[in-house]
Formats: sequence, structure tokens, C-alpha cells
Amino acid sequence: MQLAATSALLDASAEAVQRAWLRQEALTEAERGACAVAVATGKVRATSARYRFDRFWRNARTLTLHDPVDYKVRDVGDWALNGQLPTPSFYS
Repeated sequence: MQLAATSALLDASAEAVQRAWLRQEALTEAERGACAVAVATGKVRATSARYRFDRFWRNARTLTLHDPVDYKVRDVGDWALNGQLPTPSFYS
């Protein structure tokens, strides 16, 4: 039951983010705040140290948010072999 509750909470968080994203510039302060609360609530539940979820999410953040060296190697190789400049991204 706890897993189902956590899953539903995280689904609601994801839906709140999607709704906020779709609002773009029309997103109000209240909507942004409600989205932030939904995400924080999901994070508190999903990062429980009891089952070591905190370690799982830390590792997931490390793998997805940091500037991976593999991306740099790909960009350098594409430039060296194809003369292709790196495409601007969050990692360039």
C-alpha cells in the first residue's frame, strides 16, 4: 500500500510539472508554488532513507545532471571526424 501511495504521489508530481510546463509564460506565481509543493512532497516521500531510496536518487541525479565526460568525447570526436561543431545544449 505504501508503494502504491508513493507511486500515486509521484505521478501527481509529474502531472503538476507537466501542467506548469505547458503554461509556459502564462504560469502564475500561485501555480508555480503549487507545482513546487507537489514536487517537494513527492521528493520527501520518494527519498526516504528507510529503504535507501535517497542513495538511488542521489546516483540518478549524478548520472543525469552532471556534465558527463562521454558527451565531451562525443563532441570532440564528431568535430575531429566530421568537422561538426557541438550543438548547444545544457552540457555544452
